[in-house]
Amino acid sequence: MLGVVLAIALETMALWASQKIILPAEKERSLPSVLALVLVGLLASAGISLLIPVLGWLISALAWLWLVKVWFRVGWLRALVIALLAVIILAAIALLVGLPFLAVERLR
Repeated sequence: MLGVVLAIALETMALWASQKIILPAEKERSLPSVLALVLVGLLASAGISLLIPVLGWLISALAWLWLVKVWFRVGWLRALVIALLAVIILAAIALLVGLPFLAVERLR
């Protein structure tokens, strides 16, 4: 359960930082609003994946992109840039968090 909460928090922070970098100030959303977007997106992705297991991942990705587009009131290209930057930020956070554990493991 703690892992799920942590993943939601990190995903929210990455998406929030991404929109702060990409969007002009008048289109930016608050942190609670981005958290709501992440929760809606996770529920939609889970539902889609359960209903359509074979192509669920592709439809979920398109649904996420559509949610970002609608939530931030931007076009498809800007939604894609926001989503990709959020993935890059999340990967950087995961790398920074994981490096100390990797270093400790290498010392054993």
